[in-house]
Amino acid sequence: MARLTEVVIIGAGFAGLGAAALLCAQPKYHVTVLEGASRVGGRSLTAEHEDYKVELGSTFIHGSRGNALYDKASELRIINVPGAPKGIVHLLSNGERLPDEVVERYTSLFNDVLEETIACARTNKWSESPPDICCPISSYLTAKFNRVTEKDPSDVKQPILEYCLLDEGFSNGTKLSEGVSLITCGDYGIPKGDDDSNIVVSKGYSQITDSIAAGLPSDCIHLNSQVDAIAWNRGETASGHLPVEVTCTDGRRYEAHHVIITISLGVLKERALREGRLFKPQLPEKKLTAIDKIGMGVVDKIAIKFDKPLVNVEHQALFLYWLAKDKEDPILAQPWARCQSTFDRIADSSIYTAWFCSQDAHTMEQLTDAEIVNGIVSTLELFLKRPLRNATLVGRSSWGRDKLFLGSYSYNPHGASKEDRLVLSEPVDGTTPMQLLFAGEATHPSLFSTTHGAFESGQREARRLLSCCL
Repeated sequence: MARLTEVVIIGAGFAGLGAAALLCAQPKYHVTVLEGASRVGGRSLTAEHEDYKVELGSTFIHGSRGNALYDKASELRIINVPGAPKGIVHLLSNGERLPDEVVERYTSLFNDVLEETIACARTNKWSESPPDICCPISSYLTAKFNRVTEKDPSDVKQPILEYCLLDEGFSNGTKLSEGVSLITCGDYGIPKGDDDSNIVVSKGYSQITDSIAAGLPSDCIHLNSQVDAIAWNRGETASGHLPVEVTCTDGRRYEAHHVIITISLGVLKERALREGRLFKPQLPEKKLTAIDKIGMGVVDKIAIKFDKPLVNVEHQALFLYWLAKDKEDPILAQPWARCQSTFDRIADSSIYTAWFCSQDAHTMEQLTDAEIVNGIVSTLELFLKRPLRNATLVGRSSWGRDKLFLGSYSYNPHGASKEDRLVLSEPVDGTTPMQLLFAGEATHPSLFSTTHGAFESGQREARRLLSCCL
């Protein structure tokens, strides 16, 4: 009997599961998936409270056309019909309610500016003189928006602009003012479906990864198996030792012909770049440079339950717009809470989720549950102009300090581009080909930061291996 090709996949998130699904279908491969956590899913994490699904990680499927995860979710019948949330209440920090048409007008103008900027970046043909390579995208968008609206005396356009910039920060994993590249903002591209809305997985995002994992051999996934070191280029000896050996923190060792690495970029930065002890020998210099240049953002979520819905029961979301005088007053709100902008209600419950990114997320991760509740309640009381009682934190994420991830998803800072992601995705050969292969959202040149980008990258590396070893 021919010897099986041993493949170890590190990580059981979307990238690892995507690779495993293809390779396990091939009889010549023996696949072992090593997952450091006690669950599959990676940065997708669905919690449950009072029978309601609470997403503390991945939330949306971005687009439907050509999206394997949309197809999977449709097959499982777990998605909502795409569309904007109904019944949004827009509030200024002085308690005044903004008319929907005012918000829509300025938001539409901002989106036009953003789309034009992305189009210019993709073609490198700018409507004005080319911007400085280190120009913050937030400054560029703000200047263009202000020019478009310069004849408009409205005092609410600035709060709406700041809301739009903050919302784009959540998409990037960091605030736009903190180094997101203007020049390469066109690298990111989501496939368009029938419309451009984010698609909600109503019955829990984790059902997708659970379903994929259930289709793998029962002995394939090894949970609670955190990887400590990857020794490669050892040579395949007559005694049967394979070229790569993966060692877990508990001392277990796995030998393989090929290892597909889906480790988070945040962990690669910490353990491969800063500590320099994950790979033995160290990775090639160009690979380390790519790891260094690509940015890793942090986006966290909290879920907080109130004794009743924050506004009328027909409203599903509360959007907050800060007036400058309130945002700058240290008494009115905690600094980390001043960048809070959206409270999304879960179904017909009185549970709301809120998002934080960048330094605000790092700060929140250090707070106690009580401190978070107090900060959120004080912010909401400022906007609602009424006291809130019996608020309870029912869920929170801490992706920035979780040692298995050290961040949420990647972005392009100044100096980074899709070329760096292509370098990161390149396999590393030793005395035998493709000893180390790399997958994960950060290795996708255009769908970085998304779950389907991660899934596609895992399948890409599986196909690369299959084509090499036919």
